[in-house]
Amino acid sequence: MTFLGGDFRFFYPENIKDFITLPLAWDSSLNTGIGHSQIGSLWIISYFNLTVFLSKLGLNWNLIQLIFWVLPAILLSFLSSFYLFKALFNFKDRYSILAGIIYTFNTYFLMILTGGQLGVSLSYSITPLVLLGFIKLVRNPSFKNVLISGLTLGLQIIFDPRIVYITLVATFFYSVFNFSDIKRVIKNSPVFFTLPLVIAILMNIFWILPLILTKSSPIPEGFNSAKSFEFFSFADFSHSLSLLHPNWPENIFGKIYFLDPKFLILPLVAFSSLLFVKNKIILYFSALSLLGIFLAKGANLPLGQINTWLFQSLPGMSMFRDPTKWYLLIVLGYSILIPYSLKKLSKYFKLAPILFVLYFLYLISPVFEQIKISQVPQEYIQLKNFLDNQKTFSRTLWIPSWQRFGYFSNNHPAIGREEVIRGNAKKQIAELNENLLKELSIKYVIVPYDSQGEIFLKDRKYNDKEYEQTIGGLRKLSWLKDVGGFGKIHVFELNSPKDHFFIETSDKEKVKRVNYQIVKPTEYKVQVKNAKKGDLLVFSEGFDKNWTAEGSKFKVKSSKFGNNLNRFVLPEDGNYELKVTYAPQKYVEAGLGISLIVILSSIIYLLFGKKLKKW
Repeated sequence: MTFLGGDFRFFYPENIKDFITLPLAWDSSLNTGIGHSQIGSLWIISYFNLTVFLSKLGLNWNLIQLIFWVLPAILLSFLSSFYLFKALFNFKDRYSILAGIIYTFNTYFLMILTGGQLGVSLSYSITPLVLLGFIKLVRNPSFKNVLISGLTLGLQIIFDPRIVYITLVATFFYSVFNFSDIKRVIKNSPVFFTLPLVIAILMNIFWILPLILTKSSPIPEGFNSAKSFEFFSFADFSHSLSLLHPNWPENIFGKIYFLDPKFLILPLVAFSSLLFVKNKIILYFSALSLLGIFLAKGANLPLGQINTWLFQSLPGMSMFRDPTKWYLLIVLGYSILIPYSLKKLSKYFKLAPILFVLYFLYLISPVFEQIKISQVPQEYIQLKNFLDNQKTFSRTLWIPSWQRFGYFSNNHPAIGREEVIRGNAKKQIAELNENLLKELSIKYVIVPYDSQGEIFLKDRKYNDKEYEQTIGGLRKLSWLKDVGGFGKIHVFELNSPKDHFFIETSDKEKVKRVNYQIVKPTEYKVQVKNAKKGDLLVFSEGFDKNWTAEGSKFKVKSSKFGNNLNRFVLPEDGNYELKVTYAPQKYVEAGLGISLIVILSSIIYLLFGKKLKKW
């Protein structure tokens, strides 16, 4: 049984063990079938590696995901907003509880959580704690508060740096509204606002260091174009004002719903707080909400061109191709303003808080219809067993796309996320090339069983004709052998695909043999027999200039081969062993040592600081 939705991943016991590792700079099979650098997402992958380790204790992935991803996101969202409100106002706890309910059960958070964006959800969940840490640092500058603030910010970066950017915008606005307090702290303790940032960066130096040294960009090519920003501007002003996610409630990508007028009560209640009081805290959260409302609508009216300009010009804004992430500021503001308004309204109408809770629960009730709990189809279990029993390396190609229960591992990566050919099934089949597939070590071409009705769609509904046409199109390719399959999973076999390493040579006199052993996805031992100077050792992984092959007397950098694979031009004749490594991994491992020292020393000081001073 598995909890499904959007980007949620499913792992079998047979493939989850591949990810019980220290953080790796190279992704061989998790998010791609042909391999690519994962330096730009190593922050959340490190937490993934840590939680996957618990599978050694006998926990299956569904339980790990629930205990260490889903439940923490929900509980931390509630508790962090609860304590933020409690620290700001001397109200009864029921209003802090209301703040927690609003922050945790709004349409934005429910959409990212049920949509499988768990890294974003976890980073979102501790935003109020990061803001609270900053507020406490302003009110009471102390080394203890510096450490707490730095550790919390560092943890948020690990979950998602984009949410940290938004959180820092919130802290900047707090500084503007409390400039006199900030000025006092800077005057007395100038390092107290830099130390938390230093601690947070050092906690994450294991991925920041290789990112800088390899001059990598965490933003994929094309993601920072104005057209991309305009396309992903799904929310309009009325949606963002009403704290209504544009994909609510079905959470279907690109399907935007009309405004539900019932949600307009939320901003009315939130901004009515300005009628009761105009202190700095209320003004701050009102301004923060308005900023979020404006940014979350993206390129839409009014003044959408300003947001487009910010996206292209302001450093860091290119991370927000999907501007709905700015809903965070709206939620943060409303979770403070609404309970405050209800507290004031309760003086005139005592039932106001209770009626609001009932109204709010009614608003979010449609989400429960969207949560899917499904059994893994037997067909996919049979396919998994079939592939896992094959010990030699090979890939699978899924047309038109990989299915969420599809088996993949480092030994059998699955291609089906538009790594090779983009477009619908008909276009993909038309552009298939036998030689290309062989170079990619593809042994099986698979047409998935669309058990969740997500792949073979027409007008957003499952269409069996699309499935049948895909099978029919592949049957016309003479170089593919139809081997049947497992239920509605249809399998085609490709004869004699290339291995993970192979030799390309003009010398036909001697047989070229390559044996290799994987040490880890960033390191291989390769033995070459009968090599001739100028032969090409091809490594069937996505091309990256940071791959190197090192012998006892030489070191060769990767160059591009064929359809974006790696090749090493061998400089010597004979038989020899090579060490093929991904260079950025050494920076990851060096940075990891620094990160662990900073984290452990900070925690030890917080737990035992007073005793250490006495000692």
